[in-house]
Amino acid sequence: DPTGKYHTKVSAANLKAESDWIHSHFPGAKTFITLMDMGSYTDSNYNNTYNPANTGIDYYGINPYPVRTTAVDFNYIDRAVAAALEAGIPQSAIIPVYQTFGGGGWATNTGGSYVMPTTSQMQTMMDHWEKLVPNPAFDMAYKWASQNGETSLGNTSSMQSFFKEHNTTTTTTPPPTTPPPT
Repeated sequence: DPTGKYHTKVSAANLKAESDWIHSHFPGAKTFITLMDMGSYTDSNYNNTYNPANTGIDYYGINPYPVRTTAVDFNYIDRAVAAALEAGIPQSAIIPVYQTFGGGGWATNTGGSYVMPTTSQMQTMMDHWEKLVPNPAFDMAYKWASQNGETSLGNTSSMQSFFKEHNTTTTTTPPPTTPPPT
């Protein structure tokens, strides 16, 4: 949290020290954080928070959760990715974070609640991510377990099946095979 409002305040310098330590003690290891959107639902903003230049972090999770009681706006993903790019996060360092929860006691910044996406809505989310960040180093679903009475991936069999298919199907085109010279 770069503000200290929701969790312990963490400076970019502290993240850099931690990332540098990990990189020096575990060569080849990659570091990852999720970013806090400092803007609004309609105007995402990650400026003056964390980026590779000030933290040395390798990967940045972007978590625009578009399915809400007050709106379902998949373009929120587009706005969040554009804001991350503007803040100095390269496309190659952006990690999609999929909304896999809804209901419960969590309030949104639009005055409603989150809604557990349907598999059709999840596919639409993934389609948006695919056009914006076509080959991420990895992607992630948030979240598995219920923490505040919400429905989540861990208790939704249709979404578990959806992610099993997503995680076991490759969408990248294999490299062409070249016959050996004769």
